[in-house]
Amino acid sequence: MGAEVSLEEGYEAARLTALSILASLKRALGDLDRVTAWLRVFGMVNSAPDFTQQPAVINGFSDLILELYGTEIGQHARSAVGMAALPFGLPVEIEAEIEIRRKEQSEEDTMEKQVKGERGSEGYPADRQSGRSSDRSTRSSGIMLDNSLYA
Repeated sequence: MGAEVSLEEGYEAARLTALSILASLKRALGDLDRVTAWLRVFGMVNSAPDFTQQPAVINGFSDLILELYGTEIGQHARSAVGMAALPFGLPVEIEAEIEIRRKEQSEEDTMEKQVKGERGSEGYPADRQSGRSSDRSTRSSGIMLDNSLYA
């Protein structure tokens, strides 16, 4: 970024990387509605030494996830860092951690737990903002994906 690739091109590369991750999730899960939370995004930007707008590049990823999932599910913690180089000269590389609903768990069961603010199996209190149990292993599994956009 900053030398051969513009900020706008980097933003678009991050957005395309989000689409690639969504396609991987679709293949792995069968149904994107099983995603119950986007937890963390780690964006790496191939940056020229004087380029300092890495967060603006990774906004391409975050903006699309928020557009598709809304703030309740799509809002996530995020880091955006500059790298001297990425494999194969990639402009961006993004890792994402998500929370998913188990396949056999019904939608009504998930909604009921969120509304009641039920405690997890370890007795941890529910998260006050989302109503999700702090002991996420009682109702969902996690998945971490690493997708890169090849230039």
